[in-house]
Amino acid sequence: MEQFQVEMTTLCEKLVAIMLGLLCLTDTKWFKPKNESDQVKSLLKLNSYPMSPDADRAMGLASHTNSSLFIMLYQGNINGLQFYGDGMEWVDLEPVEGALVVNICDMMQIASNGRFKSVLHRVVANNTRHLISTWFFYLPPWDVDVLLLKKLVELDRLPVYRTVI
Repeated sequence: MEQFQVEMTTLCEKLVAIMLGLLCLTDTKWFKPKNESDQVKSLLKLNSYPMSPDADRAMGLASHTNSSLFIMLYQGNINGLQFYGDGMEWVDLEPVEGALVVNICDMMQIASNGRFKSVLHRVVANNTRHLISTWFFYLPPWDVDVLLLKKLVELDRLPVYRTVI
C-alpha cells in the first residue's frame, strides 16, 4: 500500500503541473508547504457498496463535492458513480477497464478562480453486483493557504473566491 501511495502521489504531482500548464502557469510555489517537514497530504480510501435488490430505493453515497484538490478514482468495472451534468440531471459514468477517473474538487476550483469546476457526484446502489471502489484524495499541505492564483485574476476576471486557510 505504501508503494501505491508513492506512485499515486507522483502521478498527482504530474497532474498538478499539467493543470497549471493548461492555465498558462508554471510557478508551483503557491503549492509548497511553509514548513519543509509538512508535505502534500493524501488519503487512500476503499469504499464498499453492497448489492441492493431494490436499487431505486437505496443510496450508496449521497450527492456531494470534496474539499481536496482532486481525487483519483478506480471504480472497477461496475456502474454506480454518477456526476451531476450541465443539463441538470444525473449522468452515469461508465467504467473503463484499467482507467482512473480524475475528479476535480473544491480546492482546485478555488485556486483556479473557477476555471476548473468541482464535481458534484454520488454513488447509486447496484441491484446485481457489489461495488468496491478505490479513492485517492490529493490535498495541499496542511500549512498552505489555498489562494487564488493571482495571475488568473490579472488575465481573467475579478476574484471569485477568498483565500482558504
